[in-house]
Amino acid sequence: MVKKRRRFHAVPPGDVPSDEDSEFDDALREALQNQYLPPAADYRIPVGAVGAHVWRRLCRWRANGAPLVMIALLFLFLQDQQVDFSADALYDQLEFFAGHKAMTRGLEFFHYRTCTFELLDDILFCDLLTDVGFINAAVMVAKTKPCAIAIFAPVCSSWIFVSRHKTGRSTAYPLGIVQYGAVHQANIMVTRCVLLILLLVAKGGIFVLENPQPSIVFRHPAFQMMLRLLRIFTYTLDLRRLGATTKKQITCYSNVPWLHELEEFFYVRMPTAQLTRPTTTKVWNDEQGKWKVTGVADRLKETQRYPIGFARATAQLFRRKGRCLIPEELSDEWVGHCDLRVAQLLSDLSGADFFEDACLASVFECLK
Repeated sequence: MVKKRRRFHAVPPGDVPSDEDSEFDDALREALQNQYLPPAADYRIPVGAVGAHVWRRLCRWRANGAPLVMIALLFLFLQDQQVDFSADALYDQLEFFAGHKAMTRGLEFFHYRTCTFELLDDILFCDLLTDVGFINAAVMVAKTKPCAIAIFAPVCSSWIFVSRHKTGRSTAYPLGIVQYGAVHQANIMVTRCVLLILLLVAKGGIFVLENPQPSIVFRHPAFQMMLRLLRIFTYTLDLRRLGATTKKQITCYSNVPWLHELEEFFYVRMPTAQLTRPTTTKVWNDEQGKWKVTGVADRLKETQRYPIGFARATAQLFRRKGRCLIPEELSDEWVGHCDLRVAQLLSDLSGADFFEDACLASVFECLK
C-alpha cells in the first residue's frame, strides 16, 4: 500500500510549527527559523508566504544579478496574487512605450507571444510613473521566457538638445533642473527602465533601448551604473534605410552584439522624392525680425513611429540570433547558497540601489 503524501502549506515568516506536528521534520523547522532557502533537495518546501517554486525563481534571479528592490517587490506582490508561470503563459517579447506597436506586430508575424505597455491603452496600469503601473511592468518582465526580448523607448523629449534650454541638462549635469516636474519624471522613468532591464537580463533576456542619436539619456547616473554592470553594445542607424519617410537617426543600446546585422535588411534606395518628405518644421520671422523654427505638431508626431521595415528586420534577426544569454542554467548548489533571506526582503530598503532615485517608497506602500 502506497502512503499518500500530504502537501505542505505556506507558513508565514516566523510562524514555526510546534514539535508535536509530525508533518514537519527538523530540516523544515530550521529552514523556517533561519528564513533562508533550504538546500536544493528541499525546494518543494514552501518558504515564507510564497510557494517553493516561486521562491526558487526569485533566488535564481537574485543570484544572477537582479536588483534586490525588484526581488522584494515581486516577493510582496506574489504573496497575495497568483501568477501563471507555465510555459504557455510566458512572453517572447515585450514592448514598453509601444505607441503604434510596430515592433510587436513585427514579432507577431512570426507567431511570437507578445505583450505591450502603452500609456494610451491604460492611463493607470500602463504608466511607468504610477505605482500600479510599475508593478504591472515588473510582473510583465517576470513573466518573460529566458530568451525573450524587450524593447524600451523612454520619452526622449527631455533628453534631446532642442529642450536643453528648458530642462537644464548637459553632459556634465545630465539630471537637469530637477525642480521641474517634467524633468524629475523623466529621471524617474529612466531609473525604472534600468531596474526592469536588470531584472530582464538576470532572467537571460535581451533588451534594446532606443533613443534619438542626439539624446544624452545614457548620461543618466542609473544608466551609467548599468554600463558598469553589463556589457552594452550601441548601434546607430538612419531609419530611412528601413522605410522611414523622414531622416531620423536613432541609437540602440543592447546587451547583444548582433544589432549591426540590421544592415542586411537595408533598402537599396532611400526615399528621396520630395513628395515622400512631409514638412515637419516651419521657419518664420517674428515681430522683431528674428528667424524662428517651429515644429508642426501633427506631422512631427507621426515621425516617432517605427517603420514596419525596422520592425520586421528586428523580428527576423531575433528569430535567427535570439537565445538565452545565461551560458548554462544556474545549478541548484549556486542558488542554494544565494544569500537571500525573507527578513532582508521585508526590511528597510531605503539604502538599496535605485530605491530613492526610482521613488519606490510609494510603490512598496501600495504593495503593503
